[in-house]
Amino acid sequence: MIEYVKPVIMDLINCDERQKAWDLIDFYLSHAKTIQDYDTLGYAALKADKRNTYLQCAEATYALASTPEQIYNTRINLYKAYNMMNQPEKALFYVDQNLSINPNDFDALCQKSANISLMGDRETAEKIIFELMKKYPEKTSDLEVMLCGKYLREGQLKKGMQAFLGKYKGKGVFKDTLRMKLWDGIIRPGKTIYVDGEGGIGDEIINIRFFDHLKRVGMRPILYSVGKYRKDTDDIFRRHEYEIVNDTYSIDTRCSWVPMMSLPAYLDLTEDDLWKGTYLKPLKNPKNVIESNKFKIGIKCSGN
Repeated sequence: MIEYVKPVIMDLINCDERQKAWDLIDFYLSHAKTIQDYDTLGYAALKADKRNTYLQCAEATYALASTPEQIYNTRINLYKAYNMMNQPEKALFYVDQNLSINPNDFDALCQKSANISLMGDRETAEKIIFELMKKYPEKTSDLEVMLCGKYLREGQLKKGMQAFLGKYKGKGVFKDTLRMKLWDGIIRPGKTIYVDGEGGIGDEIINIRFFDHLKRVGMRPILYSVGKYRKDTDDIFRRHEYEIVNDTYSIDTRCSWVPMMSLPAYLDLTEDDLWKGTYLKPLKNPKNVIESNKFKIGIKCSGN
């Protein structure tokens, strides 16, 4: 029966009715009995970002597993759930149990590297990844994300960011609807480039400063920003002479585009280029005047 409610929960999540999805998950969780029940609710909880319930379901499926195959497979969900809850020591215990059965389990070895890294032993973690690259050269591009921290620590900002972000594979209005060309990183003075805000207010606040770099080399960056709560931030950006569009019909599809989070890598910036001082300032209003230069204002932004 619980399997049939899965589409309803997913529909609520897609309609941004997360609390209703949570309530439905909690209701059916109290009636769950089988591995399939907990597996279904665990998947829904993961998609609804209800992480405690995801872990609870993973622990329940593992407790109910009876055959060697079930035990092995439910361990996978369990160590992934512990990873998501930032409990690498617990995750590593179950990862090692699966590796004792199948020492060549690619996913488990990747998880082991991640767990060891989270526990502070980066050298051992990175050694595992380099060994996997030698054994599976066709997976090198996928494994590089595990080395982004190493590249960044070495000062290789562009390589580290490219490893972390990877080649853009997502879906979006520029790629799928407008079918526009992804920017190749070549500076073309006088050309307009659209920057996809990628859905995050925090991303926009952090990364819009890199528009200044594009302007200095003669390009015209335009932020594509959409969402329910963007008017206030859009107004701030416009006040600082950053161009913004909120619709697709005014976009010139002959231009190229770039994901906002990738800008530092595309611009080949160094660490010294990342911060050039304040770029968003308050309105010149008497109520905003602060006498003390020790007083600071922070922005707290909570995401998913």
